[in-house]
Amino acid sequence: MKSTNKILTLFAVLLLSTLSASANRKKILFIGNSYTFTNNMPGMLDSIATAMGDTMTFDMYAPGGYTLQQHSTDATTIGKIFSDRKSTRDRKSTRLNSSH
Repeated sequence: MKSTNKILTLFAVLLLSTLSASANRKKILFIGNSYTFTNNMPGMLDSIATAMGDTMTFDMYAPGGYTLQQHSTDATTIGKIFSDRKSTRDRKSTRLNSSH
């Protein structure tokens, strides 16, 4: 359990270092398993980000017992990862088309 807490703390610190670069809204996708869900990683990170003046929105996909290997082939995981990229690409495409 101690090693899990160390890993979660390290993850939060690394993620916060990217949040503190500029105080604005960040979108985060948590992919994990019951450790991510049970330990409320999104809530912990949101509290820390708020204390630093940042805001975040998040989505989480954390089926119990899932491994990284299972996530790598899971349609829901893959869809969530690429959903924001698709909407960003669509927004850029709309801006380019409207400038003509």
